[in-house]
Amino acid sequence: MSEFFQEVTPDAWIQTFGTIIGSFFGAWLAGIIAIKVMKNQINHEKTTKELESLEEFLKFWNIFKGYLNVIMFSLERIRSLINQDVLPYDSIQTIQYHCSTNKETLVQMRTFAHEKIPIEIHQLYMEIIAGAENINSGYNYALVADAKEKEKLIKENENYLNQLFNNISLFKEFILEQEAKLIKLKK
Repeated sequence: MSEFFQEVTPDAWIQTFGTIIGSFFGAWLAGIIAIKVMKNQINHEKTTKELESLEEFLKFWNIFKGYLNVIMFSLERIRSLINQDVLPYDSIQTIQYHCSTNKETLVQMRTFAHEKIPIEIHQLYMEIIAGAENINSGYNYALVADAKEKEKLIKENENYLNQLFNNISLFKEFILEQEAKLIKLKK
């Protein structure tokens, strides 16, 4: 064995160690590049998924906003009619019509795809729908309530309407944030 080491020339030793070091360096460099490529791919997939999610949510918002506008217009119409001391028959009919259509619309809104709503805003979404349902029911009940009860219901509904408007404002602020995020992601 000692003969082997004596017969190996210095250039062979240099070449052997150079090959070993070169192999390790090449493998290390290839590993670094592979990790970098993998991280870039993961970030790209994450950005693409986030972009798709934001677009889906904003499409959902456009539909929800349409339904919400119909509900809010209807509740405002009821509000303007119900404050009369004596309700004429046509006002009662109009209020009943709006309460009925609101109820149907709210049932449809509850069936929207909840998975498109980000978790951080889902509770607020549910509060908006529940608030609109509560106000609608209050107005519907006010039609058959005595004067004292009607007055109480109308005052309660005013508070509920203020809370509903506040919740809608918070929801719209979240939408603006999401739109800004979408613009930033598309750059």
